[in-house]
Amino acid sequence: MAAAGWGKTTLLRSWRAVETDATAHVSFDREHRSSALDAGVVLVSAAEQLGIGDDRLRTTVSLIPADGASLGSAFIGAFADMLQDMVTPFVVFLDDLHTLGAATTADVGQLVRTVADRHHRFVISSRRNPSWAVHRWRVNGFADILTADDLRLGEPEIAALLGTDHAALAPRVASITAGWPAAVQAVLWRVRLAPDADLEHAMLDLVDYVESEIFPGLGRADLDVLCRTSILGTFPLDVATRVTGDPQTPRILRETMRSTALLTILPDGRVAFDDALRTALRHRLATVVDDHGLKLLQKKAAAAWLDQPDSFDGLATAMDHLLDGHCWVRARELLRRRWPEVDRHSRLDAVVGWFEAIPSRWWRDDLDLTLLYGWANLRVGHDERALELLHDPVVLAHPAGGAIATVGYAWSVGWSTDPREAVTIIDDALGTSAGVGQDVQRYLAVLGVADYRLAGEVASAQANAIAGRWSTAAGHLERVLTPTVALAPATRISALGADAWVKSMQGDIGAARRQASESTRLAASCDMSAHIRTVPARIAMAVTAALGGDPDTAMAYVDDAAQCARRVRAANLLRIADLVASMCGVVDGSYLDGADPPLSPAPLPLVDQFLAAARARRLAVLGDISGAAAELSASAPHEFTLSHWAEVLLDVRGRRATSKWLSAQPPATCNHGRVVRLLAEAASAAGDPAAQTFAAQAAEVAAAERLLGVLATAPHQLWRRHGVRSAHPLLAEAINTAPTYRSRVRIPALTRRELDLLRMLVQGRRIGDIADALYLSVNTVKWHRANLYRKLGVPDRAAAVHLAAEMRLFDLSQPR
Repeated sequence: MAAAGWGKTTLLRSWRAVETDATAHVSFDREHRSSALDAGVVLVSAAEQLGIGDDRLRTTVSLIPADGASLGSAFIGAFADMLQDMVTPFVVFLDDLHTLGAATTADVGQLVRTVADRHHRFVISSRRNPSWAVHRWRVNGFADILTADDLRLGEPEIAALLGTDHAALAPRVASITAGWPAAVQAVLWRVRLAPDADLEHAMLDLVDYVESEIFPGLGRADLDVLCRTSILGTFPLDVATRVTGDPQTPRILRETMRSTALLTILPDGRVAFDDALRTALRHRLATVVDDHGLKLLQKKAAAAWLDQPDSFDGLATAMDHLLDGHCWVRARELLRRRWPEVDRHSRLDAVVGWFEAIPSRWWRDDLDLTLLYGWANLRVGHDERALELLHDPVVLAHPAGGAIATVGYAWSVGWSTDPREAVTIIDDALGTSAGVGQDVQRYLAVLGVADYRLAGEVASAQANAIAGRWSTAAGHLERVLTPTVALAPATRISALGADAWVKSMQGDIGAARRQASESTRLAASCDMSAHIRTVPARIAMAVTAALGGDPDTAMAYVDDAAQCARRVRAANLLRIADLVASMCGVVDGSYLDGADPPLSPAPLPLVDQFLAAARARRLAVLGDISGAAAELSASAPHEFTLSHWAEVLLDVRGRRATSKWLSAQPPATCNHGRVVRLLAEAASAAGDPAAQTFAAQAAEVAAAERLLGVLATAPHQLWRRHGVRSAHPLLAEAINTAPTYRSRVRIPALTRRELDLLRMLVQGRRIGDIADALYLSVNTVKWHRANLYRKLGVPDRAAAVHLAAEMRLFDLSQPR
């Protein structure tokens, strides 16, 4: 059963094309019927197709009552006997049953019930449920009931309809038509006329089909209502009623759905038109409504969507209607009023698209809108376009506009390009801010602050935090986050997140979690949970998890933060995500990978220091001491990476030289740095008593915030010193609860070839594939594998993979 326009006849033909038994296909809609006699003639033609003789058919037709009210029991009985007498299996396709009268329909039902069995089958199409006991038949296993949702054609059925000459087109036809049989038929017509034709154009034939086959069955008033709703996409009924101005609109839509499969009412109550129906309705609308009338309809649609409960979706759809109707003034003013809502949803890409749809003459002389467009372009990564706008004469001619453009540019550069450049820009701008005047205040809404110098403070704090200048950032944030400073919610979210990031890196885990939680809570209350401004808080939570000894939770936070930052191409925040991932032992790949177009931020020395130290330590774990030393030679130490450096240097230079090198490093600036420094000094201490003392001091400093993750990353040489593990309870807890960092002695040194082999074994590659990749014979690869297992002390691949996972030798997670 399917409504008008679904293509039931095409569907029956496709099934008949692949049926192996004898078949007959007839349609009750093919003749102009005035009585049941017409239906009888159609049934007789089916019997002829099955090979039943003419004499018997003529005798059977004569049994139909002369009044034509029904087929009659005599005819049905005789016709059933004819079909039951057939020895060969058959399938009879009866099309358009809904056109028959009630009595004739009942007679056909009696025929089907009498004849049908597993060898004598009937396939019947109808727009509605016939007055038969079909549901009882279904329960008894006598019949199957298929509706429109079950009847889409698959590629094999489409290929059968296309025939052998055009069967190769089946995948493309299936993609274009989504299996809708009527659409498939439209494509078939075009293919048969011109095999090399553009199949996309076949949908134009389908629009003609809708106009000629569907529209005549709709009343004129109903068709006018449908035409007016065709300007909508997927829409709720109350929006449609507002657009049409007709209170009968819901009834008309429901009745139309029952008469054609091209209109659907979804489970949530919204209405969806098929593309062909919408296109046909829009064609008709253009003939009955002039441009002014269409513009009024678009305005009505925009107003209706703005009243919907889902504010953001309603706003976006309303803007689309205003733009489609060329209502430039209304679109411009709506954008001016409601852009903060778009900002909260991190959809500055939508703002850019809307600006580009409005002719520039309607907004380029407006300072507010030019600044907003420039800011939006910065935020979505269109740096060249943003620079052009922020240096536009309209902006530069106004001192306040120029000042805001400068700070806004610096704010975004800190996230996406170079935080050091951002700091320089802000310092210069604040140094010349005396001439800006009070007029600047009205333009600060773009940045979410109420004071120009405060805007610079927030931007500088964020840039310094990303650059790793945590003490400087903390000073800015301390001034910004005082109770007396009024910040807009969006800006407070950023500032709290930056403060949490700074505190987490300094080892103040409790305070970092409080600030990150407050930032997250505020973001949720403002419907900004997915906004770029929430990324610093997510990064902070990742760092607190890593320092607390829970790298898996940390990586979950990092992945979440990176996904949010990638949406707006915030390259520097993605680099910070790489830094935190390295703290969890993950150094393969980068969150910058896969960006299109590629992201190319300025180098961040802080990130490079962490990644180099993590890579060097991994090489040292694998026994490649020379490779680890080479990795460090191209970098510089950071107070938080001294443990990694000490572990490599102890193997390369020895204890005395390493101790001397440590003494020349700058003093630690925070508890995190103090713990790392004490652990490095403990590993390089002259004797075990001194090592125990340093280690106990490190554990005591770490105890306040339970920095188990920091203790667990101590140089492996420390754990071999006598009495270290018992020097403080937290040391024993750290080594026992964080096995993914250092829970076993160093594995034997592996060659480069063995490292490559281990990596491929972890990836699950077969020996033959590994041999091809390494340009070796299979036997040579097996020899290397045996050596690898011997060095690792494992019996097989599974044990080797388990060891690699436990030691975090490779990134076993999904590609970032």
